[in-house]
Amino acid sequence: MGKVTTPDSQNLFGVVGSYPFSDGQNVEFLALLDNNTVGIIGGPDSGESMLSRFTVGAAATGSKSGFDYEAEAYFQGGDAFAAELTERSSISAYLVSGKVGYVVSPEKNVRVGAFYTIVSGDEDPADGEFGNFNTLFATNHKFYGFMDYFLGFGGPSGLRDAGLSVGFNVSDPFKVMVDVHHFTADQEQADAGTVFGQELDVTGIYAYNSAFSFRVGLSVFSPDELMEARFGEDTAFWGYLMTVVNF
Repeated sequence: MGKVTTPDSQNLFGVVGSYPFSDGQNVEFLALLDNNTVGIIGGPDSGESMLSRFTVGAAATGSKSGFDYEAEAYFQGGDAFAAELTERSSISAYLVSGKVGYVVSPEKNVRVGAFYTIVSGDEDPADGEFGNFNTLFATNHKFYGFMDYFLGFGGPSGLRDAGLSVGFNVSDPFKVMVDVHHFTADQEQADAGTVFGQELDVTGIYAYNSAFSFRVGLSVFSPDELMEARFGEDTAFWGYLMTVVNF
């Protein structure tokens, strides 16, 4: 089995660009290279670096006639070394995501939406190919439920997140947003099941003025087979109250 030395360097290189292809529509392109130049000692890849990974993809956003959308797709490739394997493995992973919304009532700012995301998993962790997508330095709290069960995921199961959202103004300064998530695994591991559970996030925002606002939130997570094995069968609750100051 190969071993690694003390890290020599870790690097991140990237190019990002955007193009407004029509009024209210925009597309962004991204290309990243992250590596770890740790030298592998022993094994067939002795002297090779521990990680050389690239991520490429694009995201499109836009709105028109009450509709809005977001769509993105990314692919990861390269090579990586894992201590439990004897040599570097190739990387072949992806992330695809889509969101769509519609403003039902402009007067009350009532918006309904739907979203679906796939973060690829690894069907067979021992086959010499990494299939699980790494979200790198992502702010996962914004996307995969406010209770943060999926903040640092990147394991072989991957993630699929399907859900609905609705937002509306209760009054001029007070807005309520509701999001419902259904979390499943992209790849089943050792007959452990495929469903993580469901999460409900309710958020209230009171804008006192343009610089000062209050936020209150309540979240509920109902675990299914995959989460029950880790955290038990009890329904989890989380709430918060905070103020936001904009300078």
